[in-house]
Amino acid sequence: MEALGQRIWRLRREHLAGPVVETFGAPGAPEGEPMLVRDVDLSRDCDAVLRVNREFSTETVFDVRYVDGAFVLRETPRRVTREYPFDFASPGRDHAVVAVVDRAVVGFLATSYQRWNRRLVVEEVFVDSVRRRQGVARAMVDRVLARAGEVGATHLWLETSNVNVPAIRAYQRLGFEFCVLSLYENTPARGEIALHLPRAVGEPPPTRCRF
Repeated sequence: MEALGQRIWRLRREHLAGPVVETFGAPGAPEGEPMLVRDVDLSRDCDAVLRVNREFSTETVFDVRYVDGAFVLRETPRRVTREYPFDFASPGRDHAVVAVVDRAVVGFLATSYQRWNRRLVVEEVFVDSVRRRQGVARAMVDRVLARAGEVGATHLWLETSNVNVPAIRAYQRLGFEFCVLSLYENTPARGEIALHLPRAVGEPPPTRCRF
């Protein structure tokens, strides 16, 4: 029987063009391990994606304060180890890619397109803990930037928690910048702050991270 997540994805992808497959070298990866970024195939990728280790650890978090009419982010010491829940059946996603190294899925990125503001929203992105800082996220974002041009999006948009400092730094290296923030109320991340980071399509990322 077709699982709920598989059925949702199949129905949402019926209107999309055929899969685009691109290969990338994986900077920092061991030699002899080329990376493939391709559209997700839930008939074979579902279990592999769920096995990806999404856990992260950090020794600092961004403390968000409202000072003199403005929000200020200050990096403060705090040890956090966390793995956020992931569900294939979450609504809203209409496209996803996986990164594959040595026949193993090591990364996943899902998006949805909002036509009214021409925004391509990164709904979910993660890289296996042993494959981080090896170009996996950059390769997936590059693929998504190509799709953004295809669908007419003017920018990418994502959010992450103020405690996920490793992800924040990675996103900034990929060209995303802080924009607005909101609260995670009535969610498993209650008490944390959502940081929203856009990136313009067609513009190169900054040469260095701001933090």
